[in-house]
Amino acid sequence: MITANTSVVYHLAAIVSSHAEDDFDLGWKVNLDLTRQLLEACRRQPQKIRFVFSSSLAVYGGTLPECVTDTTALTPRSSYGAQKAACELLVNDYTRKGYVDGLALRLPTICVRPGKPNRALLLLSARLFVNRCRARRPSARCRKVCGCGFPARRR
Repeated sequence: MITANTSVVYHLAAIVSSHAEDDFDLGWKVNLDLTRQLLEACRRQPQKIRFVFSSSLAVYGGTLPECVTDTTALTPRSSYGAQKAACELLVNDYTRKGYVDGLALRLPTICVRPGKPNRALLLLSARLFVNRCRARRPSARCRKVCGCGFPARRR
C-alpha cells in the first residue's frame, strides 16, 4: 500500500514475455494498466515518491548494438517489449510533470521462482542460479561488463 509514509516504490510485477504473447489482453492489463495505477497512487501522495520501474532489454527487440545508451532507439518485437516501452514512457511523463521521481532499469533477465515450466528461458536461468547458490559454487566468471568504452571488470 502506498501511503504518505512511502518514499520509494519498486515496481517489479509483470506478466513475463511468453505469457504476455499468449494472452495479449492480460499482458496489457497487468503490465501497462497496473503501472499507471501505481503511478497514480504515487501522484496522490503529498510527497514526491521515487518510482523504480523494472523494464527489460525487450524494449530494443532483436540484436543489441555494442553500446546501448539512453538514446538507443526502442524497437520492441513483442507485446512484452511494447508494454515495457509504453510503461517507460509513462514513468518518464509522470517524472517530467513532477508527480514522481522516476527511474527505469532495463534488466537483461529476471529470475523467477521455481515452478511450472513455461517457454521463457528465464525459468532455466533461475534454476541454474538457484542450483549454483545451493551448491555454493561460483557461476561462470564475468570477463567483460560493458563494451561502451568503460574498462572491463575482471573477477
